[in-house]
Amino acid sequence: MNITTTMTSKGQITLPVHIRKAVKLKTGDKFYFTLNQNEDSFVIIPNKLKTLDQLQGIFKKPANTPEIEDLSWV
Repeated sequence: MNITTTMTSKGQITLPVHIRKAVKLKTGDKFYFTLNQNEDSFVIIPNKLKTLDQLQGIFKKPANTPEIEDLSWV
């Protein structure tokens, strides 16, 4: 799929809505720009990695958490 967009005088480009929806982008998402070896083109990669703060609390604590002393180490 080839898509053309124009850069503004502020260096901004608009990603078409079907691209944003396909990649599930939202306002405030961050991106990596990677130049190819010849530095004549680049790839834009959405940064979907989460910070540790964003990951806090996503896993529930198991109901029966053993104490460290109760674990048998071989």
